[in-house]
Amino acid sequence: MRPRLLIACTAAALLASVAAPGCAPSEGCDPGQPCACSDLGGDCFLGCAGDGCSQDCHNVGGRCGTVCNNGCSSSCHDAPDCSQSCGDGCNLDCHNVMSCESICGDGCTYSCEDVPRCAVRAGAGSTIRCTSAAECDVECTGDCRVTCSDVPACNVTCLGGAGPMSCSGETFACGAC
Repeated sequence: MRPRLLIACTAAALLASVAAPGCAPSEGCDPGQPCACSDLGGDCFLGCAGDGCSQDCHNVGGRCGTVCNNGCSSSCHDAPDCSQSCGDGCNLDCHNVMSCESICGDGCTYSCEDVPRCAVRAGAGSTIRCTSAAECDVECTGDCRVTCSDVPACNVTCLGGAGPMSCSGETFACGAC
């Protein structure tokens, strides 16, 4: 139950970030073009209304947030907290922060490393990797694979109703291994 509440709060924060884009230009990031925000004392929120965005938020004094449609990449690091939201086929990376909270659609690749707390809701066909985190909370809306390395609390919830399967090593799956 706790991961669902966290994901719901993350979604609300991400929607608020689109309304107040922070350091991004008022029209947001352009699809197919790199878009970055760094070296700020406050918050930074990058929004992209199209597909194929490449977003990088790092080295800010406040919260980093990225939002985009499908086929995007988002990197968030060296900030207190990060939130990411993306559609299908995205590549999300979050590392060296206090917490990462992400939502991605089907077929996404998510990596969370050197973070006390990772939380992600991912669509069918997604691959999630948590490394060197105190806690990793994952919700899968369909079949997915989750690998936790050096994570004392790896919590995987399969929203289809079945419990996660234990695969080889530190890998779990919603659906078949």
